Amino acid sequence: MSMNNLTKSQKVVLVAFTSEMEQEEDKLLNLPKFILHNILSRLPWKDVNQTSLLSKAWLETWYTFPILCFFDFITTKSIQPTEDIAGEDLSRKSKDFIEYVKSRLLRFWDQRLTIKECKFAILELRCMPNDLDLFLKLVGESRVEVLDLRLPEYGSIFQDEK
Repeated sequence: MSMNNLTKSQKVVLVAFTSEMEQEEDKLLNLPKFILHNILSRLPWKDVNQTSLLSKAWLETWYTFPILCFFDFITTKSIQPTEDIAGEDLSRKSKDFIEYVKSRLLRFWDQRLTIKECKFAILELRCMPNDLDLFLKLVGESRVEVLDLRLPEYGSIFQDEK
């Protein structure tokens, strides 16, 4: 139904309802960031991610949410090793993952925000040994309170270079 098909009184009600909804949203977003972050910290991670889709203000709240989780297997799990382009696809996805992590950590570092908790689960280190050093430096300089670092169990990250 388009606005053109509504009567004048229906349009007034719709505008009033929309305005009321915007005010309700503003009440929540007017809370201090640390309270919003506390609320988000009690939600499942999937729901926390989805809040970034609500509005630009929620996206900014999500960008400054001090609990960070980076799992490279999420970006690489869909790649089948038997595929001909698996190496190229894995390399591209790894680069995208690395750039995403850098941008999130640099935002905290640039704004001098504290990271409350940072979780890394990295399965493929061969694509990022220098980047991992940078990640850990940025996390450390952001006064991380809890660092959960999970690395592959197999031998050296340089095993292919022997």
